[in-house]
Amino acid sequence: MPGMSRRLALVLAGVIATGLLAPSGLAMSARTHSAHSVKSLAGKVILIDPGHNIRNALHPTRINRPVFYGIPGATKPCDTTGTATNSGYPEARYTLAVGLHAVKILRDMGATVVMTPVNTRPWGPCITRRAAIGNQIHADAAVSIHADGAASWVHGFYVIVPSHRLPNVGLGPRRIARDVRLGAAMLKAYHKTTGMKISNLYTSGYLRSDAYGGTNLSHVPKIFIETGNMRSPGNAVKLRSRAFRHLSAWGIAYGIRLYLTGHM
Repeated sequence: MPGMSRRLALVLAGVIATGLLAPSGLAMSARTHSAHSVKSLAGKVILIDPGHNIRNALHPTRINRPVFYGIPGATKPCDTTGTATNSGYPEARYTLAVGLHAVKILRDMGATVVMTPVNTRPWGPCITRRAAIGNQIHADAAVSIHADGAASWVHGFYVIVPSHRLPNVGLGPRRIARDVRLGAAMLKAYHKTTGMKISNLYTSGYLRSDAYGGTNLSHVPKIFIETGNMRSPGNAVKLRSRAFRHLSAWGIAYGIRLYLTGHM
């Protein structure tokens, strides 16, 4: 495959052999891999926010501390432990692996990338801090990476965007529409790159909700992506695969680039 590194070619070959990627996804990855070195995201600032922290369970008092998440008079826990596959592979370990790889890809594309410090902190950070980091760096795009813990019959991926105006935190129609545009780009790019289907629970690809401080409190374009369901036997096989985690990172990077430039 002209222009593709030997390493990526080997990863993709392994994914195809195990049936994790459709042929269309292979073509997408081969084509865009050769293009990413053009520094197409030069001058852009991006926040990658891996969901949860693998050590959260060791600090229940801290992560259960109630924090404001945008709804007047309401609070949520500072952070949670996340979910896991039925065999015990933690969401937090998965999201960190995908996040670190996405950071590398985006930096290779020329972007300035900040990652929420889940790998250097003993717990958290809180959902309020996760939103604040993106605001402080004036990110052009921010993506919180997750994997769902729904019932085993649920499979596929979806994005989470805010749903209602919250004037007390400045969340209005313009910010919501901007997040939906980022979500649309992510849905297209992630599906084409990984071959993962849209969720059979949220068939539009969107969960529109005001229950997430990460989006409610974000003044910059931000979405959550639930990259698959850890409790689905089929999805779990993919999420535990190092090759698929790399594809997941590429899909997220391409979604950000599609949103920011109009091209994958």
